[in-house]
Amino acid sequence: MQISDREIEIFQEMINIGIGRAGATLNQILSTHIELNVPHISVLSLPDYLKQTKKENEIFSAVEMGFDGPFPGAAHLIFSNKSAAQLVSALVGDEVKNDEIDEIKSGTLSEIGNILLNSVMGSISNILQDHFNYSVVEYMEGTLKNLIERSFRETTLLIIAETNFYIQEMEIDGQIAILMTLKSFEIMEKAIGKII
Repeated sequence: MQISDREIEIFQEMINIGIGRAGATLNQILSTHIELNVPHISVLSLPDYLKQTKKENEIFSAVEMGFDGPFPGAAHLIFSNKSAAQLVSALVGDEVKNDEIDEIKSGTLSEIGNILLNSVMGSISNILQDHFNYSVVEYMEGTLKNLIERSFRETTLLIIAETNFYIQEMEIDGQIAILMTLKSFEIMEKAIGKII
């Protein structure tokens, strides 16, 4: 199954709107200016995604938010541990004690994930005129395979939005991964088809 170029363009625009809203919100509540963009979207199976990243054994930091509605799934905000540490340091400063690092890291990334993922899913919901119910965001660490399989063990398609965060000339790479089963993907594809 393949999503058309036009459908990808529409989905990219939905995510771009959400990213824009999230960036504006983050800029308001944080003293640091954050610029976000979405340069590329791809639709992949988990094996293809892992093959493409060539980072099967690397440990990542991620925030997960499940959603249920017309097409249920889960949304992840994923950072390499290096990018996660840079992002937290840029936002909270260097005056973090060693015994507080893990708690501050999980709390900070959870808050950013909450804002960003809610904005993205809210934009999708508004444009498709569908309602979603969301779970509380959860911070976790692990390999990409472990993080994704934690949400889904059945056949899953990933909609990957490769995202760059720019903070005070510091480029931090992250990814938004929207996970859906094949059935959910088909429902979403029909919903996008209605607005083309």
